[in-house]
Amino acid sequence: MVDFASSKKQFSSGWKDNEPRRQALLRDLMEIIRPRVFRRFGCVIENKTFLDNVSKDFRDQYFLDAYTAAGMVCASQVREWCKVDRSPRFETVRFVFEAGDKGQAQLEKRFRNDLKTIASFEFKTAFTPLQVADFLAYELFLGVKESKDRKHDPRWALLEFLKTPGTLGIMNAGNLQIMVAGHEAMVEKEDWFRKIYAKKS
Repeated sequence: MVDFASSKKQFSSGWKDNEPRRQALLRDLMEIIRPRVFRRFGCVIENKTFLDNVSKDFRDQYFLDAYTAAGMVCASQVREWCKVDRSPRFETVRFVFEAGDKGQAQLEKRFRNDLKTIASFEFKTAFTPLQVADFLAYELFLGVKESKDRKHDPRWALLEFLKTPGTLGIMNAGNLQIMVAGHEAMVEKEDWFRKIYAKKS
């Protein structure tokens, strides 16, 4: 999508400023995607907002960056869907992310530690569904960015994606502070239980 938007690589010839051709391709892609995708999940976390609201100590302790936090939010969206729909079982879901992104190692650790499962990392060219995810991620990111500037109408492709059931999230300062407080409360509670059991043993 970045190459398409900037008319680079495979879109370098005949695409720049050719709006009818560009819109026709997006419409064709959406016609292919819509009947084949039955759920969508996504999360946007701006790096600056993340860094301003999550301390370095906390990030280091929990192997977190904005990419990892967004990935874990998506996993929790999927878990909630599995709980409500009761199919598929969460344990049977395969999580696939694009290979090579900064934060991949942290996300792998979080999946192992929190979810007791392994996340797969593939290249878009080898795993077609990631190309659809890339399309959604691009539209979601721009949709959030443009929502701050009321001069723009909602993006057509994002509105099309919204017709598919699912969950999309935006982690703002408040959400991030709640996430940090939740982790700290959990750690406090675990420490408290350990102290009580230590006294009884």
